[in-house]
Amino acid sequence: MNRRVALQRTALALGFTISTSTAGMLLKSCTSREEKNIPTNILSPIQAKLVDELNECILPTTDTPGAKTLQVVKFVDLMLEEVFSEEKRTSFLKELNAFAQVAQSNLGSPFYESTFESQNTFLQTWVNEHVAVDQDSSQRTFFQTLKEVAMLGYYASEQIGENILPYNPIPGNYDGCVDLEEG
Repeated sequence: MNRRVALQRTALALGFTISTSTAGMLLKSCTSREEKNIPTNILSPIQAKLVDELNECILPTTDTPGAKTLQVVKFVDLMLEEVFSEEKRTSFLKELNAFAQVAQSNLGSPFYESTFESQNTFLQTWVNEHVAVDQDSSQRTFFQTLKEVAMLGYYASEQIGENILPYNPIPGNYDGCVDLEEG
């Protein structure tokens, strides 16, 4: 076999292999974000969509990325799995489901399928009626917990920590050769 022909065939086979995998990745990445389920361990896919939309209402996308862009719902799920006690996790999920039912009955569709404006209007009304009025309600505890965990996940994210917040990986200067009397 001619060396030139062997090199051409090898290059052709390698090019075909690379172009096939590249085309596969390109086609896989063309699916819309809404069609994908958010991988979670504690939250069901529907609960994850609901928490994702609630987080976006709390921390919307403006000139900075929002909670949905940063996938804060994964952090909420991790906190539910790793940090919350079984009792607190059960209570949170129970109140989340109760919120979903109230939202669906008032909006006529699931909260996560409604428009951003109707979500915000409903959420503001719900907070004024249930959270702001009764200081000891389980709904207040649920919403306060969701807000705290969402904000913690938002500000702990790498993108916010490095690009938005003042990021100084090594605070202060180190002067190793300083006389003790100067300092």
